[in-house]
Amino acid sequence: MRRSNIPRVRYLNNHSGICISVPQGIQFPFHPEKAGPIKPVQRCGMEGCKQPKKYSCSKTGVPLCSLECYKRNLTLRQPTKTASVT
Repeated sequence: MRRSNIPRVRYLNNHSGICISVPQGIQFPFHPEKAGPIKPVQRCGMEGCKQPKKYSCSKTGVPLCSLECYKRNLTLRQPTKTASVT
């Protein structure tokens, strides 16, 4: 369906006044609805960092806030290599 064919409510506020146009078949005034609960902000998963999450590590799935925390996450989560003695 083309966007121009979708019925939509139109709100205009300009120097001539305020106008609300509602397509036929849509009840106006609208029924009030309550907003859903606000999700808590997920924080960066690195110890000592309180910044909000912006990314998730693709390798570990840890929520991260920056490239600095990403690099620190990889170095902390990397398995340590042990030298094999023969």
